[in-house]
Amino acid sequence: MLDAGCAMNWNRTRGRVLMMIAGVWMLSVIVSLPPLIGWKRPQPVVNGFPLCVLSEEPGYVIYSTIGSFYLPLVVIVVVYSRIYVAARARARRNLTSAALSQGTSSFCLLIG
Repeated sequence: MLDAGCAMNWNRTRGRVLMMIAGVWMLSVIVSLPPLIGWKRPQPVVNGFPLCVLSEEPGYVIYSTIGSFYLPLVVIVVVYSRIYVAARARARRNLTSAALSQGTSSFCLLIG
């Protein structure tokens, strides 16, 4: 069975794992912090109480969409592409070694 850990061959040390977790948390903070520190329109007030609304500031919407959707999408596509390439290479190696152990005629049948 081939899984991501087997295909990627990364040294998953404790420090590297902690850095990955810290990176995800930092991205979350970077995406969600700007409206809290002022990148927003004033909140509407009803009966003396502010309404809790999402930031509709166009610049922040684009910023948060890139940080919370497109950037993770690119990372996922790159990682899955590497897994696919590694899996394909391993399958070809296994196919070649199996065909060589059975003889060259079965190698031609397997590929063709």
